[in-house]
Amino acid sequence: MDITISEQWQHFVLPFKALKQMPGWGKPRRFGVSNEGLFGVQFQVAEAGQAFDIWIDQIRFTGCE
Repeated sequence: MDITISEQWQHFVLPFKALKQMPGWGKPRRFGVSNEGLFGVQFQVAEAGQAFDIWIDQIRFTGCE
């Protein structure tokens, strides 16, 4: 899921059902993310060569029962 960050702390609520596998990643491609097969989460910056510093705190998975 793409989000836009800023220099200030922000609170994001990303519904589990809204998460999707990014195009070009993984085979087979699924329409959504399964809570039974999830084993990792990756954070990345989409703009190559850009300086960045991302701080992430208090991740919770909700709505994936």
